[in-house]
Amino acid sequence: MARLLKLPRYLCNASVSLSVFIVMFVLLGACGGEASQEETNSSNANEDKTMELTVDNLITAFQKSGLEAEDGGELTRDDFGMAPMKADKAKRLLIPSLGEDSGG
Repeated sequence: MARLLKLPRYLCNASVSLSVFIVMFVLLGACGGEASQEETNSSNANEDKTMELTVDNLITAFQKSGLEAEDGGELTRDDFGMAPMKADKAKRLLIPSLGEDSGG
């Protein structure tokens, strides 16, 4: 069977190929730098805007964004069926435009 690609003998050696791969990996890794000042400032601004994640805060954020969401009431252990209720408290979100009793 004819060889389609003839490599120089020095590239066929496994240790040389591995060494070349490691050098390339290190050089490419050195290209990544620290975050710029703008990226750092924007991430700090996002941290300032964070608030506690609750269903009530989620509903309020949806409504402020012009999306539909209503509080559908508390969920009980019976609402979970055979699945374990891992949460201390659970609420249901309703989407009125989907029809009566539609939500998660």
